[in-house]
Amino acid sequence: LVAFLEDQRTVAARGEPLEPLVAQAVDTALLRLYISKSPHKLRPLLTGANAVLVDDARAALRAAIDTRTRTGPYDALAALEASVGNYTEALEVWATIVAGECIDPSSGGARPAIDVLASLEGGSDASWELIAKFAPALLQADTFAALDVFVSPTRSVPLDHDSVLAFLAKFEPLPWHALQAAYLAHMVSAYHVAHEQYHTRLVNIYVDSVAACRDPVQAAAMAEACTAHPGAPACSEAALRARLLGALEELPFYDVDLILERVKDIGGLTTELVAL
Repeated sequence: LVAFLEDQRTVAARGEPLEPLVAQAVDTALLRLYISKSPHKLRPLLTGANAVLVDDARAALRAAIDTRTRTGPYDALAALEASVGNYTEALEVWATIVAGECIDPSSGGARPAIDVLASLEGGSDASWELIAKFAPALLQADTFAALDVFVSPTRSVPLDHDSVLAFLAKFEPLPWHALQAAYLAHMVSAYHVAHEQYHTRLVNIYVDSVAACRDPVQAAAMAEACTAHPGAPACSEAALRARLLGALEELPFYDVDLILERVKDIGGLTTELVAL
């Protein structure tokens, strides 16, 4: 039956549309079959073009949730809400999945919530409220994947830079401020921000990281954090110095005198001194 119904949808997609009531019956039947037999197919059905009535889909998904064991199609329910613009409702459901408060084997972990937050445009209090509410848990769950919330390449209106930097400073779990550095670099490359305070802040973070790697205790903490956070940039001294040198050579507006004194204080950074 599933194969037959899917074939009907395929035929319709090729340019032979079904009558509206027939399409609704086909998609609703598939929804119910997917809930019981193929939950991994629910998200593509609900987020793509479909004829299922939203209220019917919501009711069917909620009915399939076992409230005693808190298992069921939570991810599909969240995807449905997101597909009709109910972002708060969707993110609240995804937050329970990320926190381990409910179980849905077909869920995509933190990624669906990250993608929704990354799709929000800047310049809106409502967008920032959602990011501020849900991003901390995502940063904790999958730190470098959650960075996409702030450096989304599809966002045409940027978030407020100072708000993002203050937020990352508060919630960043990494000892060498890698998320703040990544956002500052994004400001420069994506939005062409050319202010001395931001360029200097980015270079200072790189200087701090090089200085920290010279201290055995701090270097050990950095190495442990790199291991604990998939996607973290390399934190060997060679990698940290390469990032610092790149910034010194490419950024045009940092405070040269300040950075020069700091680099001298670290010692042994001949190439960096030449660049300065």
